[in-house]
Amino acid sequence: MPNPKRTPRPRPDPLAALVEAAVQRQAGKGSCTPDSLGIRDQRYARRPLDGTDGYHLWSPIRGLDTAYCSHWRSHGPNSWREEELTPPVPATQIPPDQRCGNWKSPRYMPRPWIGPLPEQWPGPKIPRWYAWWRLHDLQDGTCATCDAPAYAIDHDHNTGLVRGLLCVSCNHREGMCSHRAQYGKHPGVPCFQTYWDHPPAGPLHWMYGKSSLSAV
Repeated sequence: MPNPKRTPRPRPDPLAALVEAAVQRQAGKGSCTPDSLGIRDQRYARRPLDGTDGYHLWSPIRGLDTAYCSHWRSHGPNSWREEELTPPVPATQIPPDQRCGNWKSPRYMPRPWIGPLPEQWPGPKIPRWYAWWRLHDLQDGTCATCDAPAYAIDHDHNTGLVRGLLCVSCNHREGMCSHRAQYGKHPGVPCFQTYWDHPPAGPLHWMYGKSSLSAV
């Protein structure tokens, strides 16, 4: 007789639809297609029902995500079964002080103050949070190449110029696509070519740096 505690909790309908669409899409997805669903963007978080350790990043496909949340080092990847976790919530809504201590990568750049952003940053060094939120507003909070939530500040590795915000999936795919195109191994026109030619951040002329950005 099966243990009732091991009966998986049904996923909320929207998440079930996301998972099904992702599985179907991955079956015949080409090698150069921006992610239009954002299923790999890891934009959800869950926590144990007992409230310990805060929220952990959670993927509708992979479950607790060890790529960005290294809780497995202390608890193991299968410490909490699906039925022992609270429902998923958007990761961008989880305050930093409620995340687990091993949440490696924040899902957004927190702003140190509330209010409208200045049109131009007054100093020569531009904080990443300012650049992220300016681009977030320019792109309506979505990836520059698909409709997934914006995540990473992308830049041209040859010139250093900031191009825009990409979701996790497109940021990874763009790098692979660029590498193939650079060495003449990409079949046809890369799907990121329009983005490369007309990046959202192009008019801002920001240069990417290790700790901050600067304007040319």
